[in-house]
Amino acid sequence: MKQKNFILDQNRNFYTSPKFLFKKKVPILGEFAGFFKFKKNIVIYRDHLGCRKFFYYFDKTQIICSENFIKLSKKVKNLNKIYSAKPGYYLEYSSKGKILSQSKIPKANFQLDKKKMLYLYLKKIKENYGDKCCICLSGGLDSTIIAHYAKKIFSDCLAITIVFDYKYGSNSFPDYNQSKLIAKNLKIKHMIIKEKRKNIQKHLKKILYSSQDWRDYNVHCAVLNYFIAKNLKKNRKLKKRLILTGDFMNEFFADYSVEKFKGQEFYVTPDLPKKTMQRFYTQALESSSREVGVFNFFNLQIFQPYNCLKDFYFKLSNKTLSQKNIKYKINADFINKSTYKLVNKNKIRAQIGDITSGGILGYFIDKNLFQDKIKKLFKLFFNLGNSWQDNFISLGKYKVQI
Repeated sequence: MKQKNFILDQNRNFYTSPKFLFKKKVPILGEFAGFFKFKKNIVIYRDHLGCRKFFYYFDKTQIICSENFIKLSKKVKNLNKIYSAKPGYYLEYSSKGKILSQSKIPKANFQLDKKKMLYLYLKKIKENYGDKCCICLSGGLDSTIIAHYAKKIFSDCLAITIVFDYKYGSNSFPDYNQSKLIAKNLKIKHMIIKEKRKNIQKHLKKILYSSQDWRDYNVHCAVLNYFIAKNLKKNRKLKKRLILTGDFMNEFFADYSVEKFKGQEFYVTPDLPKKTMQRFYTQALESSSREVGVFNFFNLQIFQPYNCLKDFYFKLSNKTLSQKNIKYKINADFINKSTYKLVNKNKIRAQIGDITSGGILGYFIDKNLFQDKIKKLFKLFFNLGNSWQDNFISLGKYKVQI
């Protein structure tokens, strides 16, 4: 399923096609990507953060495109001519694929506080795409905020939490325990998906294909979303619901740290100023399909609402971002105190499951599936060379035509 465009203009009007907005140079925000014909030319567009993915290749007088670059690679003769749409730009091409111009997509600037903006954004999603939603609830602050607002706006909300190798009555599953309490506090129906870690390797090729990635952290995150999406897809009553996630907030606050397990360090980050890391992480979002790509693989419609708050968080200074627990200090007012007290503030990244086993991270270590091995499997599965892979995704960004 092609992900539907979600576009709001400066006056909060909703659009499904950006052609008029391109002609009038209207400021917009949202989650969108694609192309349209303009006069005799083709205009490719993509949202400012790169939420939606769009890859293309010009073959003589036609454009061949896809939301998945692996799928596109099977349709073209020259992989080096596959490009990604540049986030936040209109790219105008001739019908033969010659780039004619590129122009920035004007950004909409709403004079609203962050709570009103998030409320408006979710309300517009509901008005245009349906009144039933699923929220991926991990027990952390980011997904809890989305659940809190979804409850206010959507008539039918279902919180989804996934655990691996769960043992009944265990206290070593903090995501399960906290999300259960939070859903009860918010009076939201709660669905637990229980999976076995041994199923990961069985589905690894599909996980890599749908996430379009081989980098360890993104793959580990994709595992969670893959099994959530897989279970929703086979549920007749749930497969048409909208999916809402709490992604992006950690990037806005550069809120990432090294994970240590079995004497080794994973997800190592550079020792750079927080403001620099914020820019690096948010730019790298455009090459991550760990959410949109995975849910799209199962024909599920997904939205990442924190996209609408990017300009608010981009204004934060390095001094502010460097404060301890700053994400919690700034975002605590999104929810009431009773809910905030239930939030798991010591979440382990991409590591859902029993603490002792290490969850997903522990599984990949046990199977000797480190990043280099995953990269080799990616090449083997999809017949893509290492040199091309390194050229196509470099420093967290896709290859674009400049």
